[in-house]
Parts: sequence; structure tokens; C-alpha cells
Amino acid sequence: MCTTDDAKSWSQRIAGISAQIEEMKVWLDSQERDLVTTMHAQIANLQAELAKLELEVASGSTGAYANHLATQIEALRARGDAVYDLLLRELSQRHRTESSQAEAT
Repeated sequence: MCTTDDAKSWSQRIAGISAQIEEMKVWLDSQERDLVTTMHAQIANLQAELAKLELEVASGSTGAYANHLATQIEALRARGDAVYDLLLRELSQRHRTESSQAEAT
């Protein structure tokens, strides 16, 4: 048999658990609102970025940027080729110098 004290104890535990459940519901609702707000802001930012990119593509400004990059790449390629040619000349000259010194001894 349950005594009055047992029933009261159980009632208090049930009330405590119910209060915790309600607190969790409030917390979850708050978290959901924050998440939805954050997601809407991120979606709006992505949509704005997408619209900006679409405008750049439509206006052809990406072509100018691509041409600028292509010019820079060509300049770097030309410098790389010049350095490579210089290295080949230096190595060839060093090889000739070493060969001449070896023949002289």
C-alpha cells in the first residue's frame, strides 16, 4: 500500500519532471526560432551573392577579369620560360667549363 508520504513524494517527482519537460520545450522552441532566423539570413546572403554573380556573368564583367588573369598567367609563364632558358645556358656553360678543365689536366 502507498502511504500519503509515498504519494506526496511521487507527486513531487512527477511535478519536477513535468517542469523540466516544459523548460526543455521552451528551450527547444527558442533554439528553433534562432536556427530558423539564422538559416533565413544565410539563405538571403547566398541569394544576394548568387544574384551578384548572375549579374556579373550577364554583364560580361567576368570576361574582363578572366582576361586580366590570363594576361597575368602569360606574364608568369614567360618569366618561367626565361628562367628555364637561363638555367639551361648556365648548366651548358658550366658543363663546357668543367669539360675544358678536365681536358687541360
